[in-house]
Amino acid sequence: SRMDQRARERSFEQARVAVRDIVDKLRKKPGDWRELMRSHTEDPVAAQGKVYEAFPKAKLTPPFRKMALRLELNEVAVVGSKFGFHIMRRVE
Repeated sequence: SRMDQRARERSFEQARVAVRDIVDKLRKKPGDWRELMRSHTEDPVAAQGKVYEAFPKAKLTPPFRKMALRLELNEVAVVGSKFGFHIMRRVE
């Protein structure tokens, strides 16, 4: 399986706490976004520093796509999907 080892070893509640901690760090130091993304992501695309393009017909999981389209520039949000939690930030 392509699942990140960290995801296999933690509970749902532990994942929620980790997400909350990362979002708190982002709010304190928004400039650390890329570093936090690379060090904490379990998504192979995000780990490479790539961003997802969101548009109405993008082939993204629906909760992710809907939230991405609602965000204002530089706004941070968390959304859940069948893949887990997604910490998102809208960039240009």
